[in-house]
Amino acid sequence: MSEQGAFDTNVVTLTRFVLEEGKRAKGTGELTTLLNSLCTAVKAISTAVRKAGIAHLYGIAGHTNVTGDQVKKLDILSNDLVINMLKASFSSCILVSEENENAIIVEPESRGKYIVCFDPLDGSSNIDCLVSIGTIFAIYKKTTDGEPCEQDALQPGRDLVAAGYALYGTATMMVLSTGQGVNCFMLDPAIGEFILVDRDVKMKRRGNIYSLNEGYAKYFNPAITEYVNKKKFPQDGSAPYGSRHVGSMVADVHRTLMYGGVFLYPANVKSPDGKLRLLYECNPMAYIMVQAGGLATTGTQNILDIQPSNIHERAPVVMGSPDDSGFDTDVWTLTRFIMETGRQAKGATGELTQLINSMLTAIKAISSAVRKAGLVHLQGLAGSVNVTGDDVKKLDVLSNKLVINMLQASYSTCCMVSEENEELIVTPKEKRGKYVVCFDPLDGSSNIDCLASIGTIFAIYKRTSEGEPTLQDALQPGRQVVCAGYALYGSATLVALSTGAGLNFFMLDPAIGEFILTERNVKMKPKGKIYSLNEGYAKYFHPSVNEYLKHKKYPELYPPSPESNQSDSGQGCYGHSSQEEDTPR
Repeated sequence: MSEQGAFDTNVVTLTRFVLEEGKRAKGTGELTTLLNSLCTAVKAISTAVRKAGIAHLYGIAGHTNVTGDQVKKLDILSNDLVINMLKASFSSCILVSEENENAIIVEPESRGKYIVCFDPLDGSSNIDCLVSIGTIFAIYKKTTDGEPCEQDALQPGRDLVAAGYALYGTATMMVLSTGQGVNCFMLDPAIGEFILVDRDVKMKRRGNIYSLNEGYAKYFNPAITEYVNKKKFPQDGSAPYGSRHVGSMVADVHRTLMYGGVFLYPANVKSPDGKLRLLYECNPMAYIMVQAGGLATTGTQNILDIQPSNIHERAPVVMGSPDDSGFDTDVWTLTRFIMETGRQAKGATGELTQLINSMLTAIKAISSAVRKAGLVHLQGLAGSVNVTGDDVKKLDVLSNKLVINMLQASYSTCCMVSEENEELIVTPKEKRGKYVVCFDPLDGSSNIDCLASIGTIFAIYKRTSEGEPTLQDALQPGRQVVCAGYALYGSATLVALSTGAGLNFFMLDPAIGEFILTERNVKMKPKGKIYSLNEGYAKYFHPSVNEYLKHKKYPELYPPSPESNQSDSGQGCYGHSSQEEDTPR
């Protein structure tokens, strides 16, 4: 309250605030004009929302928008208001709306330099029950010359010039950031102006609320389920978090901004790419959160770093207080790991990275095929035996083709050796690189039909000869391996990989299709207590193997000798003994 009485005679309106910001930045005033026009649209929408029931604006308009949501009458009105006001500002060249399938290119005579992406009425499915709803917007600058096109709008959140949202609740609030913090403006209906009420808003480092639609719990990624359980049942004796979920992003994010905590709309089985749209929902809200000192991530990547590929692209969202977000925003994917390893190796060309990425693509495709083999009739025999005498399964054939095709398409291999092919596979001349890959596309495939864990094994060598590739290029000792590893298709899909500097484990995150580093520089135990061997062939074993097994089974009768003690490494021992029937005569 000022000295004059109950009313402040020197209020800071949103228009005044943006003008002052523009002067400090030595701007042209075009952004101020754009924001003023947007404010006019917001005020008109606010009025329409307040009298929607009286003016018969409730109910469904009778169709769905481009993202599959049912369109309400207020959606249409709000969309038209924002589009018309932004065009009339002479400050925009491209508009992207949730309600329009294609980008709206502003007429040449009305164009400016800004791109505006917006959701005219977020949470509109809640309109009829009077839940708080809102308008979300993101403003970018056009960076190319020539005619504006949809491609100009595909910018990451890092390039935002300004972003914000309007919340239509018990009052109408505009939350805005132009890159210098977050400020909140309340609409004074008496004078029709947005008044600054909270300057430079900062989030709490930790809150006590999580916001998530747990009705989809059966479809959650296990990491999300575990995270939520930790909030409900904290192991450190602290109080559990409260759960609040309105169902409109604006309302839930605004509460998170004010009180702290975390807002989640993660990927799930039904929506593997997430549900919220990147350009006009995720990016502007992430920008606000980060400007207020919070975090915004997909669960593995900072939202503001995502390069969009289409205007209605979706993304998973976890955003809120820094100590509550609970997800690593600087994860190590297998691709990143290989790139970093390559940089450290002098003279690296990136060819090995290409090769491993192609192998990973094949592994992901095989993993997908393994998971749904029973549904698409990929179980059972293919009707032949391979070069090593094993019955060939349908999945063997598919997996072999996947690996061969992906490796040849990497332009990094000169030849390949597969368990399934009798002859050396020579890469076509126009696709050749310098590496030799030897692989078993589907190890353990005899167990496919009973759903036992199976895998892919590979070894990569560098070619050492000139001229046409020959079998001799592949006949190298294991000491010459450049890189080796395996994929395990079990309850999850894991890749174990070594490039000669230790062993690392990477787990496939199906929500984002990336292998994430989960265990770095794995080391075996000096001694274990398990041996793994098919003793059904015991009658054919070499006597030394039978002697070894006696020591493992009956240690009290056969004390281990120093030699046998040394042979037991790791968490146990795996054996596949030569047998009489396998011994060359």
